[in-house]
Amino acid sequence: MDVSWSSDFSYSYLEKLLRFAADNFECHVISEARNLPGTEPARPVIFIRHDIDVDPIRAAAIARIECNLNLRASYMVMTNSPLYRLEDPSSTSVILQLLAMGHEVGLHLDFGTVAASRDIESKLSQVRRACERLESIIQRPVESISLHRPSRPFFGGPLIIDGRVNAYSSELTAWYLSDSAGSWREGEPLPKLLRLDRPSLQILIHPIWWGDEHMSAQDRLQGFFEMATTGCSPEEKKTFDAALAGHLVRVRRAGLSNTKD
Repeated sequence: MDVSWSSDFSYSYLEKLLRFAADNFECHVISEARNLPGTEPARPVIFIRHDIDVDPIRAAAIARIECNLNLRASYMVMTNSPLYRLEDPSSTSVILQLLAMGHEVGLHLDFGTVAASRDIESKLSQVRRACERLESIIQRPVESISLHRPSRPFFGGPLIIDGRVNAYSSELTAWYLSDSAGSWREGEPLPKLLRLDRPSLQILIHPIWWGDEHMSAQDRLQGFFEMATTGCSPEEKKTFDAALAGHLVRVRRAGLSNTKD
């Protein structure tokens, strides 16, 4: 199959992208943004972030690629995901592996119905509770946060919110590339990295969209759905499908066009 750059979500392309980052950028985890000097660094800084929306197990393969390239990344995990539980042994094992490889584990949070509220304190209380739950697993402070479908005051807001680095701050989104919904909105990422004329870049890579071979986002979700619902009853599949669709609102699994699951 002829795979153009715009649709190459294979680990081989990802490794090429990360290798360029390792050779040309000074790599930091998100929490270290608070400590960077105000003067322009000798090399541009890159913050590599992974929001684990769907499946922690998918993160391990990318983490190993980064570790082999001496890169450290920030893996943001959810305490309220409808698709995985932090306390499940498989999830906890991956999280501890990430830390052992030198990566950062931060919080990825969906405010849910609280998102529309203007009550900032209720949102901060939710952040604190979620951080406490994650800290009980990682046995260290949670120092960075990213939101699922962010809104004010987080998106474009201050660098530090409630003592933690906000991945969606104005400072960390001034130069920002993302593979959201399995598509690079700004076009092929590698040529963008060739523009080394800005002091810092944050790149967001979602583990769910990547694999040994290229697949479309729809096919990748279909494969995940089939794996996750193996042995489930029709009703359980329906419930899981609704959770998947509600969590990833911009992508639908390929099988919806030809199945009644």
